Amino acid sequence: MREKALRIGLLTYFWEDDPGQFFQALATFQELQRQFPNAVVEVVDVRHWGARWRLGKRMLLTPQLAWKKYQQHKAYEKGRALMRISQAACYAPERAVAAQFLHAQNYDVLVVGSDVTLRPLPRYMDKDELPIYWLPPDVPGLHVMLASSADTLRIDQLTERQKVQAQEALHRFSFITVRDEMTFDLIKSLADQGKKAFYRVPDSTFAYSLDSAKDAVHLNKMIPSSPRPLCAIHLPLTPFTTQLVRLLSSEFDLVVIRGHRWPQSHHLDTMPPMLWRSMFTRFSCVITVSLHECIFSLKNGVPAFALDVKSHRIDAQLNRSKTKCLMEEMELPHHHFSPYAGDDPEEVFEKIRTGMRTFDRYAIAKRVREQGDLFRAAVKDLHSHIVGERRFD
Repeated sequence: MREKALRIGLLTYFWEDDPGQFFQALATFQELQRQFPNAVVEVVDVRHWGARWRLGKRMLLTPQLAWKKYQQHKAYEKGRALMRISQAACYAPERAVAAQFLHAQNYDVLVVGSDVTLRPLPRYMDKDELPIYWLPPDVPGLHVMLASSADTLRIDQLTERQKVQAQEALHRFSFITVRDEMTFDLIKSLADQGKKAFYRVPDSTFAYSLDSAKDAVHLNKMIPSSPRPLCAIHLPLTPFTTQLVRLLSSEFDLVVIRGHRWPQSHHLDTMPPMLWRSMFTRFSCVITVSLHECIFSLKNGVPAFALDVKSHRIDAQLNRSKTKCLMEEMELPHHHFSPYAGDDPEEVFEKIRTGMRTFDRYAIAKRVREQGDLFRAAVKDLHSHIVGERRFD
């Protein structure tokens, strides 16, 4: 009699039309599939927010943009078809409901994947509980983390009940890898991990393979030619960014890839995911608040500059954020800026110009490959861990 195939459930964000969310889920899924070719690997359809796609009310006032957003959504749906997604689904914000659902699915292994799944949304802070990604200990199966993140969450921001939930969950996790030093410090402060696997790994998207040549023809039609360098921006509207955008527009033609639609700029914020991944090749630089826009810019050999202008995106006490951690890991600490660190727009503008001149594409390409190899090695370690656990089960 053939042994029953190992069932691996990947718990992560995957359902929004967000390129970072989409590619981190796809990259993690593909690497798990590659490392466990005989297993049934699937993304677990658990959603505690944003269960259904819909156009915003403002979008309905601009039919042309609404149509583009709908086309983008269909492209994301097609992209999600590259992942096996569980037939059973649970769309509920309550931790207990999601736990009951996972109990019924009875996976052999539950992988809490990349993205900031460990950070509680405000609704969980109000209810004094943690999201399901801090798996309750009675949920069956082997519990593991793979490049998980709690973003800027600190232990002093948790209630006593949340600390207990986190500690009980961590006791059951037998393999823990996290994406950034902030999450590493949080978990270390919550519980002694002893001799179990517990270390930092890069984001899963470093292991994702690009196919820029395949996308080139479509990109030529969508991205305008310009006599001046193209600078891609994803920046919210603040006094700081308003001044910075004014300075940038003196030297670049600006292309909005997400966020506020700045005047006198091209708009590419409805790009389908399989073109989004390669569009960065058309830019001279990228200035963004997004981690994954930084990663894909660097993967495409283009200078990326990260800007933290929102207080909730940075740990002001320790001056840390996920984009700051990324730039330090990529040996580009001078490519991260924040008004909370004392930077001003004029200084940032000059540092961007300097960073573009000194950007070493070959060194960054090597660093990107190394980061991808480190993530693949972590999944290989996970394979060895699961095999060992099942042998002695």
